[in-house]
Formats: sequence, C-alpha cells, structure tokens
Amino acid sequence: SKGERRLLESHSIELVNPNPSDTDMTCKNVHEHFLSRPNFYSIVIVSRPTIFHECLDYMIDHCYNTDGCYLIYDAEAIWHRRDELLLNRVDHSLLSNETLKNLPEISRTYDFRRGQEQHLLSKANAVTTVSAVEKAHILSILSVQNVSIDAYVIGHVMPEMLLSSFSFQDRRGLFFVAGFHGGMYYNGDAIFWFLRT
Repeated sequence: SKGERRLLESHSIELVNPNPSDTDMTCKNVHEHFLSRPNFYSIVIVSRPTIFHECLDYMIDHCYNTDGCYLIYDAEAIWHRRDELLLNRVDHSLLSNETLKNLPEISRTYDFRRGQEQHLLSKANAVTTVSAVEKAHILSILSVQNVSIDAYVIGHVMPEMLLSSFSFQDRRGLFFVAGFHGGMYYNGDAIFWFLRT
C-alpha cells in the first residue's frame, strides 16, 4: 500500500517495481536504477521467484561490483512445493473447479518451476521464508546442491488488533479474503477445504 511504501522510504529503503506496466517482466527499471547508483547498495532484497529470475543478472552484477553486498531472497513460500503437494495428494473432492482445470498445466510445468526455484535459492546470500517447515525444505534443497546460505523465518507480520470478546465456540461463519483468479487457484482450494471437511 502507499502508506507502507512511505514508511519504508522514510527509513531510507528504496523500492523499485521491476514491472510497472504489468505487461511484461523486463526489469528495465531495476537495471536503470542500479546504473544510476553504481556500488551503492550493500543489501539487495528481492521477492518472488518470477522477479528474481528475470532480474537476477542485474542484481548479481551490482553485488559482484560492490564490496560487501548481500543479496537476500524473500522466498515467502516455496511455490513449487505447493504444486508438489497438490500433485502428490490430489483429492478431487477437495479441489476447486479452477484447480481441476489447471491440473494438466501444473503437472506439465512442475519440473521446470522446481528447477528454476532451486537455482534461484542457490544464488542468494540469505533466504527468508514464512515458516520453519519451509526453512527446513529450503535447507534440504540447498544441501543436495552443496550450497550453504543463511535462512531465516520471518513469518507473517500481523497488525495489532482488538481481540474478539466471543470465545472460539461462540463464533459463527468464516471471513476469507483472497484472490481466486488464474494462478491464485490455491486460495480457492483453501476455502474448499474449510467448506468440505
């Protein structure tokens, strides 16, 4: 959000959107930004595998030419792992129609996506993720590649909120906010699981 962006920028953190037009992922903005600030950044943080993959050369080039530069990959959750679990434990009764429609494509592209993500993990100096389970999975991937990097669990940062006066047993209904379109099919599966189990 704009408020969060202003807060980060007030702490001297510069944010660059590699894909402002949302039409393609060229990382032109990232490249031009690094050229305007040679040898400037000691820490570069990148989020999401698609952005890391497309902008990797520019980030490595910047860090290679900057003493003490540290490249951190905010892996969030390992994307291929979600698809791996889906393909290994597929239960059609718990899947949304959107997922069922996407299964052939998920199966076809799984090996490529897994290989791409594993390659990216090995290029960072450190990785952050959302859970201890994800961290363990990342470290197991890297140990097979004989790569040793720092991995940290950050988890989800939640804002302070008022606790409900209702006990868990007294609550009714479920409020679920998420995208359900296209590549976000797994959010639909999450709500299907709640509804059908």
